[in-house]
Amino acid sequence: MSYAIRNTLILLLVLLLMAGAGWSYLHFVQQDKIGRLETTLDKKQKDLRQKQAIASQYDAVIDKFGKAQYYMKNLDKSLLQTQNPDKVFDYLNNVSGGAPVEFDFTYKDSTANGQYGILRSDIKGGGYYKSVINFIKSIELSRPLNKVKNLTISPRSGVENLSQVDFNFTLESYYDKARIFDNPSMKIIRPDKKVVYNAFYPHIHEPIPNTEGLVNVEQSKLIGVSPSAVFIVDQNGKMQTLKKGGKVYLGTLKNINAKKGSAVFELNKGGIVEQITLEVQG
Repeated sequence: MSYAIRNTLILLLVLLLMAGAGWSYLHFVQQDKIGRLETTLDKKQKDLRQKQAIASQYDAVIDKFGKAQYYMKNLDKSLLQTQNPDKVFDYLNNVSGGAPVEFDFTYKDSTANGQYGILRSDIKGGGYYKSVINFIKSIELSRPLNKVKNLTISPRSGVENLSQVDFNFTLESYYDKARIFDNPSMKIIRPDKKVVYNAFYPHIHEPIPNTEGLVNVEQSKLIGVSPSAVFIVDQNGKMQTLKKGGKVYLGTLKNINAKKGSAVFELNKGGIVEQITLEVQG
């Protein structure tokens, strides 16, 4: 065999060994790595597509978020951020400042329900009917979500308390567990219409005691009349001078007739209005 042929065969053998080694490396080593890289590429491409889809919705989401914020800030109602009953008591004190009433606050319990909770309290007190009604209306109309339940109102006894009532009710105050409201409004809203009619006020009642010592017309004697005033001896034997419109027990001096020597008094006897005429005895 010639030297040239031998060298050619050796070179060919080396080339075959190199090709076999390269194929083996690619097939047994690089192929697994390529598979892993292809899997990673698929995952990254999928993640990229998801992020691109999210990015395409960014403007719409921002607009929706802005509208949601505006909606939350302009809700008629909001939830308390705490379940501390002291905060509810402070809030009721602020409400009662615009509708002066006296009340006692007794905390009962607190229950959780998903993203919100309910704090229950017993409220008991009294005051003038108009103030009590405005107090209750303000609680329910104002921004914090409160519910008045089991309300009872009863009139106070005694003629000196004709316009006053006692009340009690259970108050349910809703608080925010999930912090949906970042800055809940505690705005107090007063009722637009004022209370004008007291359903508990008795139209017929006992006359108010004469604590001021006014002239009791029915127990007094008219002794003199002038065009502008009358002279009367009251129930205690004292002479009193009264002008037209002057105040007497249960009423006023309504009219004076100097020519006839008489005076007309209008009295309200516990809801029953009467006119009594006194004349100077000759």
